Amino acid sequence: MSDCRVRKERDAERQEQIVVRLDDNVMKIRTRPNRTLDKRAKSFFERDWPAWRTGHV
Repeated sequence: MSDCRVRKERDAERQEQIVVRLDDNVMKIRTRPNRTLDKRAKSFFERDWPAWRTGHV
């Protein structure tokens, strides 16, 4: 089991997400590409936290 606990991530794995879904008692597994982020935009936490903190959301 120790061989399975931690393994080095491959570069190709960084480009996609694994999506697991239970559908009619059957596990369905698929992958999808990661969304791209606008590096110029503020992170959602910095953008949204003030509204949450003050009760506006």
